[in-house]
Amino acid sequence: MKKLVLAAVGAVSLTVFAGCSDDSENAVVEIDGETALTKNDLYDSFKETQQAQQQFVNQMSTALLTRASEDMDISDDEINEMIEDLKSDYNVESDEDLVNFFTNSGYPLDDIDQLKEELIVPEIAMKQLSAEGVDTSDETLQTYFEENQEQFEQITARHILVEDEETANEVKDRLNDGEDFAELAEEYSTDTQSAANGGDLGTFDREQMVPEFSEVAFSLDVNDISDPVESQFGFHIIEVTDKLDTFEDNRDFVYDQIISEQGKDFTTVLGELIDKYNVKINDEEFDAIVTQYTTPIEEPAVEEEPAEGENGEEEPADAENTEEDEPAEDTEADTSNEGNGEDTEE
Repeated sequence: MKKLVLAAVGAVSLTVFAGCSDDSENAVVEIDGETALTKNDLYDSFKETQQAQQQFVNQMSTALLTRASEDMDISDDEINEMIEDLKSDYNVESDEDLVNFFTNSGYPLDDIDQLKEELIVPEIAMKQLSAEGVDTSDETLQTYFEENQEQFEQITARHILVEDEETANEVKDRLNDGEDFAELAEEYSTDTQSAANGGDLGTFDREQMVPEFSEVAFSLDVNDISDPVESQFGFHIIEVTDKLDTFEDNRDFVYDQIISEQGKDFTTVLGELIDKYNVKINDEEFDAIVTQYTTPIEEPAVEEEPAEGENGEEEPADAENTEEDEPAEDTEADTSNEGNGEDTEE
């Protein structure tokens, strides 16, 4: 699943409060003809909230990434590919449906062009900047996939869930006789949500299901139907309808994983863009937020431990040698005496 790195900001915008100067012109509340509350008052109160600060970072980062995209070669194919990925992720079919999805999720959009400008292009720019300096050659991605194959393996499957083993065996017998899986799911399955779709569970990885289920499901070939599998939910009859277990199936997921591990994170990218494009913040509170992205974190200095024997005073070299040598001589003498004693006793 593709996930947007940039958080979608809410419907309320900081620009509502922009350009406030004269109190009489920007009065929000008047009592007996006198200004009681201005846009400046609202702005000063709102900007101290966590919501406002997050919106500020989101809107500034979108503006910076949009500016950075002008220095990049982002093709229409890349933009359209991400749009299609989002349609698949959010289970919508048309551009209009995708726009409505974001609008209903608190990010009001007029059309698909606004979606491209405010979300898709900045997202692609973010991915490219994050990947700078990271080896993402096919050879590297292939090696990473082979070393972590289980992490990326996905299957598409459907199941019929029943309460007891006797019923599960009954269902399996009917499947063996050639009856339709989807129809039996609707008739028997206690998982009513998937039963309405013929038992379809969609596409998932190993970690998304309970271990008992995953162990069997991921061992099946496409179109194989399992024997009853017991889990905490009951007894499952599982059929695998597709497998996404090759490098080609998972290349994008492998790429994203390597970038998340080795690439620049959002904070680093934002800090670099703030420096590169000479950002100036004309508000003390918001400027303090920007400083967090541009000020390197200083690691605490490591205090050197004094060398062994140093206590503020110099010790004579001969004294050190004497202290080390004398115990050694005593030890040798004791050993010699013990040896003589043992010989005598013998």
